[in-house]
Amino acid sequence: QHLQIKEIAQSLHIDPQKIIRMDHHLAHAYTTYFANPNRSNSSTLVLTCDGAGDQLCSTVSIVKNGVFKRIAETPHTSSLGLLYSYITSYLGLKAHEDEYKVMGLASYAKGSDFRNIYDIFKDLIWVDKLRFKSRLPTRHYGLYLNKKLVNLRFDYIAGAMQKFTEDLLVSWVKNAIEITGIRTLAFGGGVFLNVKANQK
Repeated sequence: QHLQIKEIAQSLHIDPQKIIRMDHHLAHAYTTYFANPNRSNSSTLVLTCDGAGDQLCSTVSIVKNGVFKRIAETPHTSSLGLLYSYITSYLGLKAHEDEYKVMGLASYAKGSDFRNIYDIFKDLIWVDKLRFKSRLPTRHYGLYLNKKLVNLRFDYIAGAMQKFTEDLLVSWVKNAIEITGIRTLAFGGGVFLNVKANQK
């Protein structure tokens, strides 16, 4: 980390003392909380979810009067975000950039029966209270899904991935509300760029 700060300072021609390193998910949480023009002094439940950052893929925090208390986190080895990115790549799109295309493609599978594909995802990753858990570490998702998804329709895969993501996020958020009793919510991180999931 010291070397990284030194390199950044040299590149920007600034004093290294001006560079502060911040935890990736805390940055997501700060961004979503402090950017809210309607925040109040009551407690806010801040959830972050992305592919991975600083060894994590999700966090749950309670914020009161600007003070953050993290109550749960999921290691990057059980990442919903990286699963979505893997499916993006599997469908021939660019991971970490074209996920919105998978979200759009999913609408073409509306009304279709893709339960068998949904169940493949359901067997791989699930919600356990405030954390995500997975059958395999994230780095093995590709090998597992390459075998399971072979010769399945691309629109059904997108539809199943989108529906599964929506259901998993809704379950996670509901658990957080029930466990904390807090109903004021803020979401941050790349997974929450999924507009259809946010609507749910």
